[in-house]
Amino acid sequence: MRSALALLPSGRQLVGLTGSRVAFRVVYALLPLALFAAWSPGRYSSYALAMGAVVFVAPLVSCGPEKSALLLLPRARGRSQEILGAHLLLVAATAAVVLVVGLIVFGARGSGLSVLALLQAALLGVVQTLGAVLRALGHTGPETVSVGALAVGLLVGLGGVRVLGWGPQALLTWWAAYLVVVAAGLAWRLRAEKPRRPGAAVARRVLGRAARMSVGDVAAAAGLSLVYVALSLAGHREGQARLYTVMAVVSLGLNTLVYLTRLAQPEMSRRRLSSGWRRDGMPLGRYVLPTGALAVAAAAAASVHAASTPAEVGLAGLAVMLAAAVPLMSVVLLMHFAFENGDDQTLGVTARYAVVGFAATTLTAVVLVGPLGAIGAVDALVAGELTHGLLLWGAARAMRSTAAEAHGG
Repeated sequence: MRSALALLPSGRQLVGLTGSRVAFRVVYALLPLALFAAWSPGRYSSYALAMGAVVFVAPLVSCGPEKSALLLLPRARGRSQEILGAHLLLVAATAAVVLVVGLIVFGARGSGLSVLALLQAALLGVVQTLGAVLRALGHTGPETVSVGALAVGLLVGLGGVRVLGWGPQALLTWWAAYLVVVAAGLAWRLRAEKPRRPGAAVARRVLGRAARMSVGDVAAAAGLSLVYVALSLAGHREGQARLYTVMAVVSLGLNTLVYLTRLAQPEMSRRRLSSGWRRDGMPLGRYVLPTGALAVAAAAAASVHAASTPAEVGLAGLAVMLAAAVPLMSVVLLMHFAFENGDDQTLGVTARYAVVGFAATTLTAVVLVGPLGAIGAVDALVAGELTHGLLLWGAARAMRSTAAEAHGG
């Protein structure tokens, strides 16, 4: 416990960073419930489908550059401005490519709401990355202020819904415009760090690291987007809206845990603590089976019940299923964090296994979402997490055995 706490920032910085982040995540998690109560079922369903389909976009834009910056910038020696410039170019290019592709896809379908959802997701990813880059450089204040401002922006948007009668399109237009202002403020602050155009070697290093470090988060988010879209295509739009609502609330704890790992990442980068479990084993691995058993038992019980009744599962039923899966998701998240902050071998291992987990989610969704609706979607998410976790556990055991043999030799 002490070694884990030692990875986090100082007390005052930690309070400021986590306080603003928790405020934002609480508002972000409860917003769907407020909109569910404020809008008609048809209006909310359209909003939930548009937002659910782009869940993967913010991680796609932010996770690779953010985690790479938190890993590389604290150890930079003499080339920090080039490394900084490479990360800024990477997040800008990623956001631009995502927006162009999304505009082509959604624009061809004439879905203005989906275009707005895509735009706000990409901008949110940019804001998260810029704040994290500044933190990696030792400046925590801008991120604290910007994340607090995001919470205020969401509350203003909710006020527009309640007082001015805003619909989904007006709400997302406001949110996207607000994110542009926040991103511009962070970009202006970064000018003082004098980023430089990176050389080819630095650019290749940053791109390679960011690409591999983004795989796990993007695969997990893509799995979530996949089940939302699968529910809609299978005609379970009510179940899709309910799952989106409950997932936003249940994932609050997971998002907090994710943020704590981001706070620990710069110090983890300096110490390289994750290499120790090659010799001593990964203690978290022992929790994969019990937490997986809990998640599978809850999913199996709900699936048997769903197969015997035609009614869609309610919010409470989905909340219980997802709550039973949260311990498994937390264990896999922390194991993935340890692997990706080890060395190139461990990073490659967890990236490959995250893709295998996404494949498990896809196959399970194809089989179960049609007949079981939202319960089948949760089954698919559990299948992906359990697959990823079991594979990581096996890899950790194999590495421990190899390290022990080498030490004994």
